[in-house]
Amino acid sequence: MQEPIINLIKINKTFNNNHVLKDINLYIKKNEFLTLLGPSGCGKTTTLRIIGGFEEPSDGELMFEGKNIVSLPPHKRKVNTVFQKYALFPNMNVGENIAFGLKIKKVDSNTIKSKVEKMLKLVNLEGYENRQISSLSGGQQQRIAIARALINEPEVLLLDEPLGALDLKLRKDMQIELKNMQQQLGITFIYVTHDQEEALAMSDTIVVMKDGSIQQIGTPEKIYNEPKNAFVANFIGDSNILSGKMKNDYEVEFCNVNFKCVDKAFSNNIDVDVVIRPEDILIVNENEGQIIGSIENITFLGIHYEIIVNTNSFRWKIKSIHMPKLGSTVGLQINPDSIHIMKKVSL
Repeated sequence: MQEPIINLIKINKTFNNNHVLKDINLYIKKNEFLTLLGPSGCGKTTTLRIIGGFEEPSDGELMFEGKNIVSLPPHKRKVNTVFQKYALFPNMNVGENIAFGLKIKKVDSNTIKSKVEKMLKLVNLEGYENRQISSLSGGQQQRIAIARALINEPEVLLLDEPLGALDLKLRKDMQIELKNMQQQLGITFIYVTHDQEEALAMSDTIVVMKDGSIQQIGTPEKIYNEPKNAFVANFIGDSNILSGKMKNDYEVEFCNVNFKCVDKAFSNNIDVDVVIRPEDILIVNENEGQIIGSIENITFLGIHYEIIVNTNSFRWKIKSIHMPKLGSTVGLQINPDSIHIMKKVSL
């Protein structure tokens, strides 16, 4: 396995008797785009601030390339941070903002000029060096903040919800640009967001957090298709989560019907949580369905319809490109590989 550039070992953080981080163990690989994902208050920004040196853990070790840097101040760490509030200097033009860190380091003017031009090209703002910050759009200001962080050539870039202030279209465009930048530069990005679509679109690895603890670590595909618990399944995309009973290997009962599945190694007749994604359910004729229900609601969402089917024992959310008739009785078909079984835990 590749040696991690950053390794958090049993990191805890307490604020006024509030245990906000609980035994965080996480390694981050070189050149990885890793996202800390979770709801407000889950501890993701505190984790980022500890890596950046803006917070010190109550206990635990923070290893950077094999050395514990817990007590190292932010300016001595090989990391830079881009915040949601860009904190650009309004009295400086674009070029001066980007060059600020190099001027502090007393880098010569020719090198600064060359590096500023390189950064402006990277963020697609060539020729903007003499513009005033107040003349830039939100998206342009965000790119300048990224350029200012990258010009110092950090080994790790920390990004704390940097797209939160942008409108939807610009945010999606910047997701693509950020991922391209990271691949082009070949440096480690650690990204904080509460937006699961953003995390799925950009990340190599997603770390899902809740109440100061890590719930699951994995690729976007693994997190989405094989959530470890009901919280992850519910937080990452839409899910139908219902109670079931694992009859034996490859067979589960829910909605009073036995279904074939692909899961095994559970105890026989144990209570479980069953997760089925809305796009994995097929609406068929009543006589072809494993479960029978009625169409209770239909919402058009542009690329698909969101359909609620009431089967008395459960109200199913289904995504389909076909629109059934409201109030009609239909059957539901669910393939074995669309059924995901999890140990039963409370949300």
